[in-house]
Amino acid sequence: MMETNDTLVLLEKNYQLIGETNAKWLDKRVKYLLARIFTGKEQQINQEKFNWLDVALSRKAGLITSLTRNSRHTLAGLMVANDKATVDDIEGLYFNKKLLRDNGFKASNSTYFAAYQLFSIESEHRESIVKRAHELFQLVKKNHPFIVNMNDYSMVVSLAQSPQLA
Repeated sequence: MMETNDTLVLLEKNYQLIGETNAKWLDKRVKYLLARIFTGKEQQINQEKFNWLDVALSRKAGLITSLTRNSRHTLAGLMVANDKATVDDIEGLYFNKKLLRDNGFKASNSTYFAAYQLFSIESEHRESIVKRAHELFQLVKKNHPFIVNMNDYSMVVSLAQSPQLA
């Protein structure tokens, strides 16, 4: 475990390094969040890997996409921090996104974050989790039609992983 001063120095360094990547115009709150994620893992962000992944995600998404720049930078940071920064991982993210779409989720910025969450689930269980997530989304939407929308996809994927709701 790092000393408090070392943690603060690393946090400041990560924040600075993120500001020198493709994400230099990213909202400072999100830059801080990413810096905190890397610092919590006692890592210094790999700028080269982050920039490569950001460009790769941008190219994979194409010109017309629901994946905004802020979301792409956030996903790139999360993926790099969690060692999910290869071509196979990008393909896995898009496979997960397709799984969500094939099971009734609409294309949105939030679909990418829900797809990212599926990395934590064994591949043989992902489809059943996605089906359960869609059922939960429909149930919550039925009871709260004015407050539930596509931004809640990550929430229902998380809920679907809960053994209490299985």
